[in-house]
Amino acid sequence: MMGLAGLFILHPQRAHAPVVDHDFGIVLQEWAVLPNNTVPNTANMEWNWLTFNGTCSPMTTPLVVRLGSRVRVRFVNLGMDHHPIHLHGHTFAVTGSEAGRQPQAIWGPANTVLVGVAQARDIEFVANNPGEWMMHCHMPHHNMNAMSDLLGDRMMMTADTEDERALSQMQTLADHVGYQHVDHAPIAADANKVPGFPQDAFMDMGMDEVVAKPQNNGLPRNWSAMMMGMMTLVRVLPPDLYELVMNDIRNDYVAPVPPAMQNMCMRILKGARDECATQMFSRDAGGFVGGDGSLRGVFANGYAGSCWLCRCAIWRTTAEKRAAGSFFPDD
Repeated sequence: MMGLAGLFILHPQRAHAPVVDHDFGIVLQEWAVLPNNTVPNTANMEWNWLTFNGTCSPMTTPLVVRLGSRVRVRFVNLGMDHHPIHLHGHTFAVTGSEAGRQPQAIWGPANTVLVGVAQARDIEFVANNPGEWMMHCHMPHHNMNAMSDLLGDRMMMTADTEDERALSQMQTLADHVGYQHVDHAPIAADANKVPGFPQDAFMDMGMDEVVAKPQNNGLPRNWSAMMMGMMTLVRVLPPDLYELVMNDIRNDYVAPVPPAMQNMCMRILKGARDECATQMFSRDAGGFVGGDGSLRGVFANGYAGSCWLCRCAIWRTTAEKRAAGSFFPDD
């Protein structure tokens, strides 16, 4: 199903209750992109590339919403696979289907909704948890897509790969595409003693520069590393930061991506910048740090959004700092 595809929505004369503040539509599709081809083969049924609105993460556009607002997301499945769509950080209710609005009496709390072939599902939730939250299909191979470059020395192996070889392969891809490679998450020096390991340990290939857009402004360095396939972000922003991003969208302003060496997230997690970390942990306005001291935010795999509030406080201070590409005070 190539070409123009989208949602045709008939709104009721009187708005459904409760009224939503944000209303998004996402079309679920799948393609057969064969080696050495950039155009999908629509006659091929061996799907290997799955998308939200015709693109895969990290190129998908984040859903930017205001903290405390009510959000509706409409999913329409135009593919030939079922997709269990999962939202991090929030609980939603399924409020509609391809047949229309469902009675509120049958709504129930959920974190995952199965969108079958030729089905549509509407979900609604209150965006009461600030941060950047993944929303994705929970079929692992739908998230991963091919996760492999099939050309020559850019082929990425998934097992029995040594650290040096993986870094070389990643750098080759970075040089070919044109972005600054950030080292992958560390693994044990003797990892290959375990048969078949490390499998997906080398999959986190961030490419922030390649996918930069106004909706991504203020995301932490290397945020795109584990974003892939049928996946996007729901960015729940405090009112002032929400207005800042929306103004950037209106003006088509893309904030500079900070260099990899200026990754404040990693420094704080390693214990550096104690003063900044102390200020952040004591900050109760945004609630980005849990009451037990645990880090919450961007990803559950360690790319925590721990310095998100601190970084954005700097990010929004002056246009001069943003134009200079400096998100951090003394780097």
